Amino acid sequence: EQKKQARKILIIRLSIFFCVCIVLLGFGVWLSRLHSIQIDTVTVSGATVLPVQDLEREAQKVLVGTYAFMFPKTNVFIYPQKDVERVLSEKFPRIKTFTSTITDNHILSIVVTEREPFALWCDTIPTDSIIPQCYFLDRDGFVFDHAPQFSGNAYFKYYGILPYEAPIGSYYLSSTTRFHELSTFVETAKSLNITPLYMTAKDQNSFELYVFGGGKILFDATENLAKVSERLSVLLKTQNLVPREGGELLVEYIDLRFGNKMFFKPKLP
Repeated sequence: EQKKQARKILIIRLSIFFCVCIVLLGFGVWLSRLHSIQIDTVTVSGATVLPVQDLEREAQKVLVGTYAFMFPKTNVFIYPQKDVERVLSEKFPRIKTFTSTITDNHILSIVVTEREPFALWCDTIPTDSIIPQCYFLDRDGFVFDHAPQFSGNAYFKYYGILPYEAPIGSYYLSSTTRFHELSTFVETAKSLNITPLYMTAKDQNSFELYVFGGGKILFDATENLAKVSERLSVLLKTQNLVPREGGELLVEYIDLRFGNKMFFKPKLP
């Protein structure tokens, strides 16, 4: 008899507990749907190239629906901020940074900054019969958008490594620091009175820098590129491999892949 009584008491307590939970849950759902804490509008600012209306439309799509069929995603306290940023980043790789705030007027205000073109990555070296498809790289070596066809050398060009069919969203090198070192090497070469035109990569370490006049410089990016630049400077000056005017390298190639042992092949007359 005592066991039956204890069981009845337990059932009553559990029933009360579940009823209280249901009431609290219902109150929470009702509270989460109050208009005073809902996002009514999404605005995006800071974009100069990307279409603002498209950004706002994609952000609003993320806010559609509910969590567990109960709590609206437009609630200012639980809206999916990370999902909004993830979706916009995936659909618009040109976006570099986000700042999201909720204003007093129920507006989700998103401020973005865009990546700036720094160089180009192209899927193949151009020939008389082949027009390459090129893409913009930012200063970190991130591929973020298709590039129009440029005449001349408005941007320095990189080739190799990346997947040819879908490079957008990829980094040219696995390390942004290494890409910075690579671009610094190119700038240093310019200061040595030669004119870099483009760079090709066989893999993440082996590179060939092609310069005006047809010559190329072979180097290994696993080395300290500042020291590689110093060796290149010494070689150019001591061997008089660059004329004072014109910047045309007077060799077919310079090989800097073997430490202090540097090799070059003069151009045939």
